[in-house]
Amino acid sequence: MQGPSNGMQGRIRRANIDIPAGETADNRSDIQTLFAGLPEPIDIAIDAKKQKLYWTDRGNVTFGNTLNSVDISTHLNLTATPQPPSENTILAWKFQEPVGVSLDTFAQTAFVSDLGGSVYTVSLNSDVDGKHEKKVLLDGLGWLTGLVYVNPLLKGL
Repeated sequence: MQGPSNGMQGRIRRANIDIPAGETADNRSDIQTLFAGLPEPIDIAIDAKKQKLYWTDRGNVTFGNTLNSVDISTHLNLTATPQPPSENTILAWKFQEPVGVSLDTFAQTAFVSDLGGSVYTVSLNSDVDGKHEKKVLLDGLGWLTGLVYVNPLLKGL
């Protein structure tokens, strides 16, 4: 849920695929808030093997215009109050309104598109200083929204 522009009301939630018996989409009881107080979360991607959640977040406040990640196997304590973003979740920042995120889990790379017309690569592995390399892959493409990366080596699998 995005919330208003720069409103710090964005949330990331989860629910079961199947609606619990006797409930409807409007009154289901299995929705859990994982993160709250986000600037403007837009797109998400999951690395199921490594149990990591990635998301882009727009907004020009401290935690906006970023690519974020969290380990969902150990980080989430759903009995506690949902947490806002922190410097610990940010992999890369200074995008121009990032929208799309897609993963190449084999190459440990994220692809991010933004409304500034660029597509970036961000290394999912940090260097010794904890930084994640961010590079411009394509530029000047006009407003970009979502994107999907398909590994050509996996064709036919």
